[in-house]
Amino acid sequence: MTLNVVKSYFLLRTKVILSYRMTALSGFATQIIFALFKIFIMYAFIASNPADSPMTLGATITYIWITQIFFSIIPWNVNWDEMNAITSGNIVYELTKPIDLFPLFFSKTLAWRFGSSIVWVVPIVLFNLIVLPVFGFQEYALKIPDGKYVLFFLCSIFLAYILSSMITVFLYSITLYTIDASNFLGIINSVAFVLSGTIIPLGFFPEIFQKILILQPFKGIIDTPAMIFTQQYTDLQSMGFMLLQVAWIIIFYFVNQRVFKIGMKKIEIQGG
Repeated sequence: MTLNVVKSYFLLRTKVILSYRMTALSGFATQIIFALFKIFIMYAFIASNPADSPMTLGATITYIWITQIFFSIIPWNVNWDEMNAITSGNIVYELTKPIDLFPLFFSKTLAWRFGSSIVWVVPIVLFNLIVLPVFGFQEYALKIPDGKYVLFFLCSIFLAYILSSMITVFLYSITLYTIDASNFLGIINSVAFVLSGTIIPLGFFPEIFQKILILQPFKGIIDTPAMIFTQQYTDLQSMGFMLLQVAWIIIFYFVNQRVFKIGMKKIEIQGG
């Protein structure tokens, strides 16, 4: 019963999000501009000393395109429809539905993350495969890897959507315990951008931080799929990091279950 309801909410919310085509078009232009800006910066940085770079120039460029294509997957923000439902008391309407609050919020969040980013995939890929080569900028274009790495990537990005949604739902759960969670969300905003590899690939961080960076959950949202797509990992390493994604999904699943269960016992809704 719960699984069917989750599936229905996911499909319904995805259709609604995909209906906003003009918003998606403006987002596409923004991602193109930011990607090229970051590529030119990293190009100058790597070209100055390519021998000491942890990634080749081609791999770094492809990495940047992946981060921009899937920018909306990063849990740097929340869906304010769900957040306001908690803070305003409208969550009472959600409690009347035949599904627990946690899977309900998860299905909505997953659809929101998926729908917001999937609309950019085809346009940006076509821009890389057609527009950039036509104008002689193929060296700045995304490079498609071997078939098996595409398969690994699809598995990893699927897990990344789930992990990102789990983290976002955790942010909602915090609001059950506080009147205003904006300060906490501001911290997560910065942390998510840096630790996911969106600002710069995690491999460019100092060696002393690498052991910590590869174990933290935000790596599994962007860095792991991007590193697999750029063929920076062997087959065994790719599967190992995907297992780490699964581990963090399981951890956040049980944490969210517990936090929502306790939070719902303490929730107070006033009004008439």
